[in-house]
Amino acid sequence: MIKQSVDASTKDIPTHFNSSWKGLNYSNSRSLWRSVEWIEHFLFSFPSIISPRFKEENTTVAVKKLVRACLLAMQWFITKDELTEIESLIKHWFTYFDQLVTDKRISKTIFTFNHHVLCHIPYLIRKLGPLRAFSARSLERKV
Repeated sequence: MIKQSVDASTKDIPTHFNSSWKGLNYSNSRSLWRSVEWIEHFLFSFPSIISPRFKEENTTVAVKKLVRACLLAMQWFITKDELTEIESLIKHWFTYFDQLVTDKRISKTIFTFNHHVLCHIPYLIRKLGPLRAFSARSLERKV
């Protein structure tokens, strides 16, 4: 159902979206995307197409806050206020998952290394500058 929604929304994609806009087909291993596609779909299709399908409003809110944190973190210039907002948004994301674990709705194994790294994004931005300045993401298209 989500794949069909993504495919049907092609006419509405942002002009600066420069990736494939096809729904992921899990039955076809060739449809597995590189991280570039995952990031762009997370930033653009999750808030508008996927999150409205969540059954619980708090899930939708948590996902949209994480998307906002990622959008801010991926800018070329980040103000102190935006960095404070990123911290707050990521904290909300972790609070949401902590509550799910406390309620025994999900396992604590949800906290993978990649998930853990999220809490270090504000620190990395403070020490190294915007993520785009030291990311290897742009090179992935060449691989």
